[in-house]
Amino acid sequence: MTKLKLNVEGMTCHACEMLIGDALTDLGIKNPKVDQKSGIVEFDYDDSKLDKLDIVNAIKKENFKVRR
Repeated sequence: MTKLKLNVEGMTCHACEMLIGDALTDLGIKNPKVDQKSGIVEFDYDDSKLDKLDIVNAIKKENFKVRR
């Protein structure tokens, strides 16, 4: 498992956290921690099954900006 911590811009409320959390869960990521106040999204994922670019694109698809 690989730990990933992303800075995400554009989250303003709990609904934003849920959108991102749901998008990550749909990719198979379990229990992502999404905090709109800090703009941080943290989770563990299996890098043999999922590419980091796929994760970033799933967040971008929900209209948020990911800073690396």
